[in-house]
Amino acid sequence: MGYKSYYYKDYDLKNNIYEALEYKNQAQINPIKLINELSKEIEYYTNTEIINVKNNKAYTNNNNTITFKNIVYCTHFPPFRLKGMFSLKMHQEKSFVVAFKTNDIIKDSYVGLNDNNIYLRYYKDYMLAGANDCYTGCVKKGFNKVISYVKKNFKDYDIITKWINQDCITLDDMPYIGLFTSKPNYYVATGFNMWGMTSAMLSAEIITDYICKRKNIYAYLYNPKRKMYKKELYSNIKNSLKNVFKLSKKRCTHLGSALYYNKEDNTYECPCHGSKFSSDGKLISNPATNDL
Repeated sequence: MGYKSYYYKDYDLKNNIYEALEYKNQAQINPIKLINELSKEIEYYTNTEIINVKNNKAYTNNNNTITFKNIVYCTHFPPFRLKGMFSLKMHQEKSFVVAFKTNDIIKDSYVGLNDNNIYLRYYKDYMLAGANDCYTGCVKKGFNKVISYVKKNFKDYDIITKWINQDCITLDDMPYIGLFTSKPNYYVATGFNMWGMTSAMLSAEIITDYICKRKNIYAYLYNPKRKMYKKELYSNIKNSLKNVFKLSKKRCTHLGSALYYNKEDNTYECPCHGSKFSSDGKLISNPATNDL
């Protein structure tokens, strides 16, 4: 790709981190500002619920139809039960993030390579720290690990807010981008593995080339129909079977998995595919499409 990297063996950041691989001159992008600029160049419509797609027509919840030449599913988790087998080829994970103010701002972005490593970045006069990735339906240490890291490594800190990210994780940590059915105009872009901005830009380039009948040299890497018999596949199958047969009064309306109550969010969440419901059973996020 032509990007130079720099290796440091004695790199004392914080919390005994001594090795680093550095990429210089990276951009920091505000996604809202980017979307606002892009939206000036296209015609778009929002707040239209699509309840079915068939024969190049999308059916809305008020009995209208939209006829299309090409359709791209850019949902968090594709809302299919079996089509594309995404229910076995992906699971969803959460990541816990806190934003805090400090006089000890580190003006770079850091991502640990080991499981559950802390990642750090800054935005204006805020520091962001995140970690403790885990399956939906699992809490582990929640925010405690991240807050403990902040307290240990920053002399002065003022935690302003905290939140939970959630994203789709694929079998090989590579997104699914491209055609996913035998039909020549049904595309998908999902499984961004916590790298949403990068994968979104990549998806736009690859799918644009598909539609315009151009060759894209990266398309084969992200082919949604690529064969992957990996241990993560069998782990997903095991997790699905365990939660489908588990006794529970609250069950996901997607594929019937037992739901777990998340005290930190006051929500019910699916440990298989990440659907979320409010405490009174209202649907919050897909792939489920109905309330409890």
